Amino acid sequence: MTQTLESQWGREPLTVDATVPTVALNSILGWTHVGTSDADVEADVRERLAKVDDGRWTPALVEQTVAAALWIHAENRALYVAVTSGRI
Repeated sequence: MTQTLESQWGREPLTVDATVPTVALNSILGWTHVGTSDADVEADVRERLAKVDDGRWTPALVEQTVAAALWIHAENRALYVAVTSGRI
C-alpha cells in the first residue's frame, strides 16, 4: 500500500509507502525554518529514525521517509515564496 503526496504549488507528486509517517513529518517540518538546508533536514530525520529501535525501519523505508521529508520541506518553501511574493 502507498500514499501519494500532492503539491499545492505545481510540483511533481511523491508516492511513498503507506507506513512513512507523513503526519509526523508535517508536524516536525511545520516548525522547521524554510531556510534550513536540505542536508540539515535529512540529518535530523535520519537522527530521529536512528533513535527508534522497533525493527521496521528498513534502509528502503528510511530512504522513503527522508525523501518525503525533503519533499514536504520543499512544499513549505514554495508556500513561503508564494506568501512573500504576494501570490496568495
